[in-house]
Amino acid sequence: MSTTTAPRAVGDLRWEQRRRRWTRWSGRSWVPAVYARDPAALRRSERPDAGPSLEPSRREALLRQAVSEEVLAGAVVRERDHLWAVLGYPGRVSHGWHAVLTLLTAGLWAIVWLASTLSTPAERRVRLEIDPWGNVWAVETPRGRKRT
Repeated sequence: MSTTTAPRAVGDLRWEQRRRRWTRWSGRSWVPAVYARDPAALRRSERPDAGPSLEPSRREALLRQAVSEEVLAGAVVRERDHLWAVLGYPGRVSHGWHAVLTLLTAGLWAIVWLASTLSTPAERRVRLEIDPWGNVWAVETPRGRKRT
């Protein structure tokens, strides 16, 4: 557990007392688990990696379930292995904000709105990794290229 100012390593765990949850160092930031075999274990202060590890087939099944839930929410599977998956979330255009700006500029902003609607925004990519105890962690990856 990394609660001091010691150097962090990817995969270090930290208990957040205020939010009452475990987070893991991703290399850039502390991230919560997005899915777990036992979600309640991530809300208890006991370390979630203290118990016995799961068989690889069980870990694969849990990762498949987590990926399925993300796909139902709009993600696209870009790459996959038995212990990780890279998901892409399409970029979105904020039509409400563009409508307000178009009204405020008496229609001039409509040109920008049309251009942003016709161009494809870059997708956000996330790598889901499952640890030996059945917790799925999201690691933000560098921005994906624009898809045409």
